Amino acid sequence: MWSLWAQQPGPDEAPYQHRMVPNGSVHLVCQLGEIAEIVGPQSAPLIREIPVGSTVVGARMRPGAGGLLSGWPVCEIRDVTVAAQAVTGRWGNELGERLSQAGSPGRAVAVLAECLATRVSLARPPDPVVAAAMERMLAEPLSPVGAAAEAGGLSARHLRRLFDVEVGLGPKALQRLLRFQVVLAQVQQGLGGGQAQPPVLADLAARAGYVDQSHLSHECVRLTGVSLQRFVRETTGRCSHGHDHVAAFTPFRSALR
Repeated sequence: MWSLWAQQPGPDEAPYQHRMVPNGSVHLVCQLGEIAEIVGPQSAPLIREIPVGSTVVGARMRPGAGGLLSGWPVCEIRDVTVAAQAVTGRWGNELGERLSQAGSPGRAVAVLAECLATRVSLARPPDPVVAAAMERMLAEPLSPVGAAAEAGGLSARHLRRLFDVEVGLGPKALQRLLRFQVVLAQVQQGLGGGQAQPPVLADLAARAGYVDQSHLSHECVRLTGVSLQRFVRETTGRCSHGHDHVAAFTPFRSALR
């Protein structure tokens, strides 16, 4: 349903530039001591600076599960960052207070997991048709979007309306984001396997279903704000020392087989 993370720049490091790449998810982010924020599904990259000496924890909701957190139609928070308390009321206030008292990144992640479980247990479950379509798209992110509508017995227009409420993005827009996630999963898989050299960019493009490397490069600039070469280089440099995204990219492993 979600993956959790924590970041804490060391005292001798520069402030960390965290590049949030659009992935179809709703995120919950909190710098300890500050208010918690909900980041709606993005259509463009978002860069957040994490100051030295601070600790930031967050949750990345599975695409289609963002409504469990916000309680709103997800399209209403698309490309928007709002204070959690403005969306969730008392729960958001209590979350910020409990996280500020956590004392350590590990404890803060545990508190966040506990609070999320409570929030989700009281929320309206996702639309079952959208949930089934999302399972199909996550398992087969390169398959035609129309297949998800046909499997649910819906017209493409009806599925698009449901996705707008539950996901915040249309199926085709989401598929473009998921395809790029397959690229990131390949990079992470290589790092996990001890790959020392950057991956061959043409191979990344081919395995993720892009027409060619140029097609992937264009999408990379659109979704990250930097060139493909720079993004892969930065990702390899930052994530080869224990910055692990395995949980976030687990749904895309089937696409890599």
